[in-house]
Amino acid sequence: MKSILIVDDDAQLAESLATRCRGIGLTAVTAKNLFTALAILENSRPDLLCVDVHLPTGNGLNMCDLLVADPRVSHIPIIVLTGCRKPQTIQRCRDLRAHYVHKSPSLWDRVEPIIRQLIEVTPPVSQRSRRQAQLT
Repeated sequence: MKSILIVDDDAQLAESLATRCRGIGLTAVTAKNLFTALAILENSRPDLLCVDVHLPTGNGLNMCDLLVADPRVSHIPIIVLTGCRKPQTIQRCRDLRAHYVHKSPSLWDRVEPIIRQLIEVTPPVSQRSRRQAQLT
């Protein structure tokens, strides 16, 4: 099963995203800060990373800089979530080859297609069974 690491200090947002990711067949892990995220990345390799920019322990983009430079994890696609619309933030995401997503009430509607584009998502067995039952 494909996995995603969601790094955001907004626990409610992170858990909401994690729940939705699980609903489309991903294993989802959350981290509230950069230290926890880096510790998780030392022990596992998610298929996708979703990172907030403004975190209490530092800037998520700085962590992305480290990851892009590390051959062990540089292949992992990154989605950057932020409430910031500054052109320099958007450009930095481009420089990192990360997908910029502005935080908004329609966040999931913007994030889900990117997730599906970046990694092959297989729905959970329960969802596949329901779909197959509907087809017969």
